[in-house]
Amino acid sequence: ISLKFFEPKKVLLIFSIFIIAFSARAYLISTTQKYNGFIDLCTYIDSGQLVSRGINPYDFSDGLKTRNKLRIDNIAFNEVSCKDQHTWNIWASFNLPFNLLIFGAIDRVSSEPNTYRFAFALFDCLLSVFVGMYVFKFWPGRFSFYRYLLILGLSAFSPILINWGVLMAEDKGTQILFMVAALYFAQSQSRKLRIYLGPIALGASIAYKGLGVFLIPLCYHYAFRHSNIALELKTPIRDRVIYLLLTFIFVFVWFIPFMPEVFNFIRFRLMGGVTLPVHASI
Repeated sequence: ISLKFFEPKKVLLIFSIFIIAFSARAYLISTTQKYNGFIDLCTYIDSGQLVSRGINPYDFSDGLKTRNKLRIDNIAFNEVSCKDQHTWNIWASFNLPFNLLIFGAIDRVSSEPNTYRFAFALFDCLLSVFVGMYVFKFWPGRFSFYRYLLILGLSAFSPILINWGVLMAEDKGTQILFMVAALYFAQSQSRKLRIYLGPIALGASIAYKGLGVFLIPLCYHYAFRHSNIALELKTPIRDRVIYLLLTFIFVFVWFIPFMPEVFNFIRFRLMGGVTLPVHASI
């Protein structure tokens, strides 16, 4: 079966991946309410509450009364992160600005743990869709039922994504989504997708948790490996400038609302990770 991008059969398969992924996550979230007090989820909610109220999480002197109220309320209370105000401040500011802005957007809907868990689940479902699109387009071989099962195993039913995304409510699937999207768009035959959507996804993958920085050489190679500079000099150079400029913009534009305090956070995280690595996560 030849699957082109807009072929109805492929669209149906991609849609089915999203439905399967969401159904599985909705069931697991509804049956695992005991994980609503997971410490990382609590800190994400604390961060979102600050951002949605216009308080800079990186500036511990901003919104002192609100900070204390959020620390001692029943929403997202965890004994470890809420033991004192300074500890709470650190936990609530422990992610990059793009992370915090997404938490703030979720909090505009609701501060309830399930709202965050379902939001993360939706991002994981989009990741499942991009995994399906990536496999359909770039992996050699014809489509088969076994390949469809493989896609579900890599995304919708991935044990790692389910454990560290659904049960333990984490946003790591969103980071992987941006990375897979960056790789997907970088290899597109469409110039507009490569030169415009590609760097936006790449910039987001860097801004979200920093890990997308490792994809810069690969994405850049994919985006311009077909450019014939000998035959057409000006256009490829212009495209390369646009690509790098858009990547830079979508990395740093999220920092603007939190400057200059955000740089103290970056310095703190870098020093902590360099001098004494405690744990790591892809």
